[in-house]
Amino acid sequence: MEPQSLGSLSQASFGRSCIILQWRPRIASQLKHTYVVIVTSSPGIPLILMGRNKDISFTFTYGMLDMGDYFLENIKDQNYERDGHFLPLTSRTVTVNGKTSIFYETAEGHIIERITEHFSLDIADGVYLAVRVPDRDEEEELIFMQSFLPFARTVQEAQELVPQTLLGSNYLFADVAGNIGYQQTGSVPLRPTSNGLLPLPAWNSSNLWTGRSLF
Repeated sequence: MEPQSLGSLSQASFGRSCIILQWRPRIASQLKHTYVVIVTSSPGIPLILMGRNKDISFTFTYGMLDMGDYFLENIKDQNYERDGHFLPLTSRTVTVNGKTSIFYETAEGHIIERITEHFSLDIADGVYLAVRVPDRDEEEELIFMQSFLPFARTVQEAQELVPQTLLGSNYLFADVAGNIGYQQTGSVPLRPTSNGLLPLPAWNSSNLWTGRSLF
């Protein structure tokens, strides 16, 4: 019986005349069959996340870094509070299959969370949970890296394409020259007044992140 896995799996091993790179994303571990694939993507992400070309194979698993925090936001007239002053929220309207949703966020990138039934309505006054994750700040870098990674020819080229400020991940590479590369990516927020366990009031700016530390 196959052992139960709590996460994804990536491993590289030397064969007699080649390097074998294996990966099994967590979602794929529920499948009852084994598939040989050239590339792997994900719903909603039009990029090649894992795969191989004639020179190199690449894959990653989630890095389990504590990168995101919840905050409390005081909202009034579509403005959020900072140290006694109110600043305008940024709104973004998204329409999918004829259904419109409005998302609000602060200048720091705190995304205001609302119940699904209220997504199509203007935000009401009140105190809301808001979430911030640092990898949203590097969306352009992620698109650039994942667009060019499938064309890398060596482990070194692949590692140079993976910026250190991306989503916390364990990247693994192997090329036909016999090289194996591992790279941990991601950053964790610098929290001046907490450990991130509980949401803090964001209207007190001393509770906000003061930066990020590369892992």
